[in-house]
Amino acid sequence: MDNNVRKYVLLFAVLALLLFAINPVIRTLKTDSDKDRKGMNDLLPIENLRSSELGIKLFRCGDELLRLGYLCDFSWPVQRRHNGLLITIEDQPQVLFKILKVDVGIQYIEQLSRDRIEAIGQYQSGFVTEEGRVAGIETIKVKAYAKGDPETRLLDYYFVKNDHLYGLFFSVKPKELWEKYQFVFQDILSGFWCE
Repeated sequence: MDNNVRKYVLLFAVLALLLFAINPVIRTLKTDSDKDRKGMNDLLPIENLRSSELGIKLFRCGDELLRLGYLCDFSWPVQRRHNGLLITIEDQPQVLFKILKVDVGIQYIEQLSRDRIEAIGQYQSGFVTEEGRVAGIETIKVKAYAKGDPETRLLDYYFVKNDHLYGLFFSVKPKELWEKYQFVFQDILSGFWCE
């Protein structure tokens, strides 16, 4: 291999490492509970998930600013918003996952009444709420259709972290494809954690 080819290969390798290093959103984060894991396992896809049937490979992902993690496919585009993240699972059909800090002055999950949920969310009347848990954290789960857009089906989880309300928001449009993607959302949440 001549020197020019070596220089280009080395330059490409350095650029690839820089691109990975400067992307703070799609990076595996470590917590104290992860100390027993081997670092290389973070770069391997999680096995035996139903989303694999769709060709989706989920990895441990996290966000340093929000201090939380979830499972994601590295090919999903991630946009940072002032209050969180917008992750596009699919463009057509439109399948989205959002993680947002909701500024409404709620410090305890018990303060999140049905009326407040209706005021916060853009839900069509008749939405359903349930108490539940995600990764050991108390949540309020909302099953609904989008207000003004009955073709969009929603599944949202609200939780409180450090005296602030957060939401994990999933949506599918058209609603007829909900069955296809609902287990992808379950898989994403199976790796959820927050500090």
